[in-house]
Amino acid sequence: MALLRDFLTTVLRDSRTTLSLQVGVITFVIFAVSKWVLDYRRGSVRQHKLIRLLEDKLKTGAVLLGDHTFDKITRMASNEQHGLEYLQVVSDFDLTLTKFKDENGDRFATTHGVLETSSKMPSSFREDTKQLKAYYFPLEFSPTLTNEEKAVLMDEWWERVHEKLVRVHLKESDLPEMVTESNLTFRTGAGDLLNFLHAAGVPLRIVSAGIADILREAIVLHLGRFNNMSIISNTLQFDSNGVLSGVTTPPMHSYNKGKVVARECDFENSTRPNVILLGDSLGDVQMVPHESFLPPGHVVLRIGFLNDPSSEVMREKYARSYDIVLLGDGDLLFVNELLRVLTA
Repeated sequence: MALLRDFLTTVLRDSRTTLSLQVGVITFVIFAVSKWVLDYRRGSVRQHKLIRLLEDKLKTGAVLLGDHTFDKITRMASNEQHGLEYLQVVSDFDLTLTKFKDENGDRFATTHGVLETSSKMPSSFREDTKQLKAYYFPLEFSPTLTNEEKAVLMDEWWERVHEKLVRVHLKESDLPEMVTESNLTFRTGAGDLLNFLHAAGVPLRIVSAGIADILREAIVLHLGRFNNMSIISNTLQFDSNGVLSGVTTPPMHSYNKGKVVARECDFENSTRPNVILLGDSLGDVQMVPHESFLPPGHVVLRIGFLNDPSSEVMREKYARSYDIVLLGDGDLLFVNELLRVLTA
């Protein structure tokens, strides 16, 4: 403000400055200051709404917040870099955009589960993969194993499943029907989320340990087509006759996503410094580098779904890893409201 005052004083006192120029300068300054005041007030209102949204959610007992959540929210809502043009979304798919269990406690299908439970697959394949899941799934969410230990186990699981998958000679033409007959179910609000991002031109990058072909088919079937969306995932490889011949290697799982994404994405030079990350496992937080590895001004808001919040140890781990933890197998309505307020 002192610099602006000195500039105005110089211009107005300079005898060489014409009256019309003086009027023009004063008009410009009034416009600039008015805009700054208006933007500042809008930013303050936006930040207040976001904080109130978080506080209201806290009162329900259905959310945990990290130590830096309010700071990140405030920075993302600031006038310097708020808005849709500064935003990108990176999301997991299985058990993040889709639901975990039905009202009876039975699990909904994941993208691998669509294949593992399909009537088009041999009963021997369904039984083998069921046994593998019974052994490895609890280990993926174990509160005692380290991420490094889990990564080794997930490599084993996915390699064994993919080997068995290739042996059954899956036909590409069967995929649409397999998705249709499955009970894969999207969270309430998933369609609104994808439509909002699509209409606003906000890039959505789905980073999934599942099967790209299945999740793409599921999105088209249940939600529609979105040209702002890209997918990084395991991909089925079919021969010239449309028969499965392999799956991309190395297998991608929850605990090596960071390495895969690092090869595929350039967050450091992105013109969209605000990133919202959605995931359901502790490995999903690696889908975007930590802010300490990104240029100044980048903010990554990590939102995690703890589908089974019964373990106090896991609640603590999620609260340390994510900025916002949504407890239970809920919906995406809070995420949608957060996005609307954040980008207003």
